[in-house]
Amino acid sequence: MFADFVRQAGLETVQVESAGLRADARQMLPEAVSATLADMGLRPLQLGLRQVLPKMLKSADLIICFTATQLAELERSYPSARGKSRLLMSLVNSEAGVFDPGRGDLQKFRQCAEMMRPALIKLAESLA
Repeated sequence: MFADFVRQAGLETVQVESAGLRADARQMLPEAVSATLADMGLRPLQLGLRQVLPKMLKSADLIICFTATQLAELERSYPSARGKSRLLMSLVNSEAGVFDPGRGDLQKFRQCAEMMRPALIKLAESLA
């Protein structure tokens, strides 16, 4: 989602990557994710899931986490993430974590996407 907002803001030099702490590279994005993005006029950044790699974190200027638990684990496990990691919803002055729809239905993915949308748009606008 964020890559589309970055492109819409005309930010050609911003590189967006997506990875998870427990992602399995053999898994593909759930169909509900692709359908939700398509409904929003967006496209997935990649088709498969990616595991966080230390080199990603070292080269990142900003790392966005969905929950406080993820943020704490990331910074504990990867010292290079410290000082450049933030909770997504903190961008809109919320302490709420973004819930993981997991293998939920299409409605759960839509709810999650709509929850994240204002923070992602605000981030893209702040970088413009």
